[in-house]
Amino acid sequence: MGWHAAVQRNQMELVVVKGATKRVRKPRSLTVEQFHVLRAQLHEPFSTLALLSVCLGLRISEALALRWCDIDWLGSTLSIRRAIVECATSMYQRRRTQPRP
Repeated sequence: MGWHAAVQRNQMELVVVKGATKRVRKPRSLTVEQFHVLRAQLHEPFSTLALLSVCLGLRISEALALRWCDIDWLGSTLSIRRAIVECATSMYQRRRTQPRP
C-alpha cells in the first residue's frame, strides 16, 4: 500500500489563508464564436491584447506588463517576467516562458 492510499482527503483543504475568500461562482468561458464576436467589437490596442491573452493563456496583469525585451524573436519565446498589480510592476519569483506558435 502506497502513501496515497493512506491519505483520505486533500490536505490543502486544511489550510486557511487569512483574508482569502473562496470562489463563489464558477468562472465563465467564452466559446470561440463568442470570442470572435467580442474581439470584433473591440478597438485597438484592446483587440490585439485580447487575442494575445487568449492565444498565449496570459492573465490581463501579465499581458499589460509585457515589454519588447520579453520577446526572443530568434528563440521564438515570450518570457513572462512581470505583472501589473495595483498600478505597480511586480516581479514574479518564478519565471514562465511561453513558446510562440
